[in-house]
Amino acid sequence: MRIVYQLTLLWISWQGCLQAADPVFPGATWETRTPAQVQLDAGKLDRIRDYLGGRGIIVRHGYQVYTWGDYARAGDIASAAKPFYAHFLLKAVEDGKLAGVDVKLADYEPGLNHLNASLGYKDRHITFRHCANQLSAYGVSEKPGEAFDYNDWQMALFWDTLFLKVYRTSYESVDSQVFGPLLTSPLQCQDAPSMMAFGLEDRPGRIRISPRDFCRFGLLYLHRGRWKERQLIGPTHVALALQNPIALSVPRTTGAPAEVLSGQRSHGSLQLPDNQTDHFGSYSWLWWVNGIRASGQRFWPDAPTDVFACLGHKHGKRGMAVVPGLDLVMSWNDSELDTKSWGNQETESHPLNAVFRLLVEANGTTDPVAGAAPSVGQIVVDPRNPARMVYHGVLENGRPKPVFICGPGDPEDFFYHNMAENLRLLKSRGARSTYITAYLQDFGGGHPGSGGDLDARLDEWEAALNELEQAGIVTVFFFFDDEQRLPPDWEGAVDRIVRRFKHHKLLIWSVAEEYSEGLSKAEARAVANRIRAADDRRHVVGIHQLTGSRFDFNGDSAFQMFLLQSGATSAQEVYRDTLATWNNTAGRTILNTAEIAGHSRQDRSRVRHWNWAAAMAGASMVQVLEMGRAGDPADRNLPEKYADCARLMDFMQGTDFNTMTPQSSLQYGGTQYVLAHSGGSYIAYSSALVGELGLKDLPAGIYDLKWFDAVTGKTVNQKAVGISAGDRLFSRPKGIGSELALWLRKR
Repeated sequence: MRIVYQLTLLWISWQGCLQAADPVFPGATWETRTPAQVQLDAGKLDRIRDYLGGRGIIVRHGYQVYTWGDYARAGDIASAAKPFYAHFLLKAVEDGKLAGVDVKLADYEPGLNHLNASLGYKDRHITFRHCANQLSAYGVSEKPGEAFDYNDWQMALFWDTLFLKVYRTSYESVDSQVFGPLLTSPLQCQDAPSMMAFGLEDRPGRIRISPRDFCRFGLLYLHRGRWKERQLIGPTHVALALQNPIALSVPRTTGAPAEVLSGQRSHGSLQLPDNQTDHFGSYSWLWWVNGIRASGQRFWPDAPTDVFACLGHKHGKRGMAVVPGLDLVMSWNDSELDTKSWGNQETESHPLNAVFRLLVEANGTTDPVAGAAPSVGQIVVDPRNPARMVYHGVLENGRPKPVFICGPGDPEDFFYHNMAENLRLLKSRGARSTYITAYLQDFGGGHPGSGGDLDARLDEWEAALNELEQAGIVTVFFFFDDEQRLPPDWEGAVDRIVRRFKHHKLLIWSVAEEYSEGLSKAEARAVANRIRAADDRRHVVGIHQLTGSRFDFNGDSAFQMFLLQSGATSAQEVYRDTLATWNNTAGRTILNTAEIAGHSRQDRSRVRHWNWAAAMAGASMVQVLEMGRAGDPADRNLPEKYADCARLMDFMQGTDFNTMTPQSSLQYGGTQYVLAHSGGSYIAYSSALVGELGLKDLPAGIYDLKWFDAVTGKTVNQKAVGISAGDRLFSRPKGIGSELALWLRKR
């Protein structure tokens, strides 16, 4: 049976979860490794070579690991060049050359003001954003933004306006003034890439680049715009480019012709009007991403869902693809993809899908246990520690990448009230989690087993969950709410929901909130087992219960997470309650301090103190009640509260906290809380340090120290520090405030 891998974009890799701490970049040449050295099956890569033909290269972990054909020969890449244009648009905004992506092209090309009088001079309103998403409707009858038109005439208009008028260069000088100094030279490209693939007189702006140089561009975006020690483009603009596929509600143009500028050139097609393809819910700022088609199927159904690609010519005969979850980039040219069949585009897989499936198979991530196959990067129980979570298949410095989550614990009614606004707020605030309830008893007024009502809702929910996941937001999905009983047809509804959403990586199931108000223990267990039976991806399954540190399901294999409800009113009480729960569960259940009364209503410092207290008492997840809803009371400190959550999450995920347990007996000096893996690794924390941080009974050895300012996020690293055995104090370095954490790891 073929196992379909759904790897999300996770933007996990861009939250620092899928990349090594010190990523490898090529210099003047690529360092090489064999496929076996980077854990890839060479036989599967041979099959990719044979399927694609032509010439190409695969890069993993920053190393050249597999090539075929003349991968160093530069050649035209057709429409695969378009993401370069989006890059330079966003770079122009970043560098202050352009006021924003919503500036009108008519400000630079006044002739647009006088086109199509019978259509209300619609072209006056074309913006750079429209052009960078093929929504300008230039040359067709719709207004800008109303329809998608994959159009080489508008692409030439976009290129000429951007490079000749915004960058103020020329065909003769664009390589030396823009393309080279701002991109290809910092990337140390080897094979003389150029924006004049065919010379100055033949489709200027078409890019000529070799597959191995094209991989450098992919590696730049894999690392969120960073190249070695330079940020060539900001991570916010990288996320904008890759996280915003065109909505399915935007139709393809009807292709009715409209007037264009006199002398308008084309970048390729000679047909006018030009209407080459649909967007399939997968076109984002001239990149192709693995979005959802109108059929509900992924664009590349067997591919990692975090894939993004530059594709040119029919089906992507020339192209480059990035797979963040595999830390992999590949590029090819002169392939045979244009010969592959893709007749029914709504029911058949895109020809590139087979390549991605082979890549995943080459990674060897299949888990044969009980037929279960978590996706690479999916949140799962740490197989070495049942109280912790890891990103499946992801290693950092040779260790499984731990999961720590901190963010909003609302809105519960996300699917039913203000969904669009809640989604916008969570994304704009940089949320890392949310808390959604299906209200399965009445399904918001419908019936869970009825086909039409459920199918319609699942379509809406899939779109929302996909958008959350692309933004790096972890969803805790509740099936039942307070006082809800099991409806007669609950089994079918649970099965359909799980099977529809189980491909998501940033997903945790929870049977119910305050389950005992509506369900018996036997019923709750039955729901959990139903979820597990329908979910061959082995997502974490949890349950929320009323106030108390005693878990009703200790030792029950149906549940891996206990979602706590606490009445704590101080950081000390949060620590006490969470630690009591850790002790009650014997450190064998994942803890989520999901609901602390009044949590978000505290001032910024108290919210932060409560979050850290929970983390240092053993929680792997902290959710702040009433911080994620559009209808929440105004709070000018919300941006800082969200940022504090993100800082805590990033710090913990950068350690090996998943090997540690709370150990208050090791507190020394000004240390308030301690997590420790005795003899090897320690985290010490203080919310208001007096004196120096300290630890008792520290073994002698050579340690690496990482200091972290919990308020600002500033870090200071101290490498290879010799420490003698005993009780030891550590002086915080300059720039680190009094609310701080220290991670010590013995070499």
